[in-house]
Amino acid sequence: MISDVFRRNTRLCVSNRPQLRKSLRGAFSAEQSLNLAWLGQGMPKSPFRYFKTSPEIIQLAVMMYVRFPLSLRNVEDLLHERGIDVCHESIRLWVDRFGPMFAGKIRVRRASFMRQIPQWRWHLDEVFVKINGVQHYL
Repeated sequence: MISDVFRRNTRLCVSNRPQLRKSLRGAFSAEQSLNLAWLGQGMPKSPFRYFKTSPEIIQLAVMMYVRFPLSLRNVEDLLHERGIDVCHESIRLWVDRFGPMFAGKIRVRRASFMRQIPQWRWHLDEVFVKINGVQHYL
């Protein structure tokens, strides 16, 4: 029993196969996937340097987990259907390590995009303001 659990948690990813990489190229359109080129700008070392799995697969797994209401095991099953054999614990590690990095980059890009719009506005809803000690509802 313990050896089965150990074998399951120590599986290696088969993402280094060329036919798998070729099949993943058309998996998502350009709008749906993150562009990893902006991750390496200004950074001397790749954040993916200690992982045997390709950065595209790590990115796909993290974005599937974060974007959709899926469990780690559901993401594992979806990747397995695409021919990628990873463990849910690997996905958890990737989400913990790369999730904040992806979120920060997306946040910066979204804010810079919003500032480029000439009619950028703030929308406020249900605001309470205290004027001379009296609370007013706007």
